[in-house]
Amino acid sequence: MELLKRAMSAHYSMVNCMVRKISKTTPEKAKLIRRRRRQIPQRYA
Repeated sequence: MELLKRAMSAHYSMVNCMVRKISKTTPEKAKLIRRRRRQIPQRYA
């Protein structure tokens, strides 16, 4: 479980960085990534 938590936190931190970078240039792409981010936890559950 600890490994999974570390992997998830690392994954979300990377996604957050991507969202911040993209949201600065194109807000529309950031919206798409936020939609995908909601679907990601379903795979791990």
